[in-house]
Amino acid sequence: ITLQEEERQRVAKDLHDGVSQMMNAAKLNFAAFNQDPEKNMDRFDTAMEFIDLASRELREVYSNLYPAVLEDLGLAAAVRLYTKNFLATRGIDADVTIDEDLQLPIEVQMDLYRIIQESCSNIARHSGATLSRILLKKGDGIFRMEIYDNGAGFDPGAPRSSEGGFGIINMKQRVKHLGGTF
Repeated sequence: ITLQEEERQRVAKDLHDGVSQMMNAAKLNFAAFNQDPEKNMDRFDTAMEFIDLASRELREVYSNLYPAVLEDLGLAAAVRLYTKNFLATRGIDADVTIDEDLQLPIEVQMDLYRIIQESCSNIARHSGATLSRILLKKGDGIFRMEIYDNGAGFDPGAPRSSEGGFGIINMKQRVKHLGGTF
């Protein structure tokens, strides 16, 4: 329940801080254009740019809620697409190695995808890395996921700060839910 509430708060914050602010900026630009279209012609183009940005932001929010790309493309392609759109745009090279024939239930794929998303977010926000590697292989009835980067690292045994640490907790809970070890 706590995790669900945290997710709802994150979605609300993303919508408020992202989409809502961009739509307000578009509205202000359209209003200026309407007052004097000849003088404020550039405001119309600016407003359209804000709408495009808001659309992209909204797509990112709902993709985070349920990444349909998993069902459409499968886990390997979804992870490659995500790392390209998330890490590569932040200047972090991602080497993704996932067994193409990895047959897993969609619920398991979803947990793995969420773990990878959280890991990428941590890499981008905290590590200072320029390279990352994601490996997911199946063998001997188990699968193994390894995520590396060339960043600063952290002490997993250090006490969690009051500012965060929920991402690691969430990843550990997802791995536990899958019957694995973190």
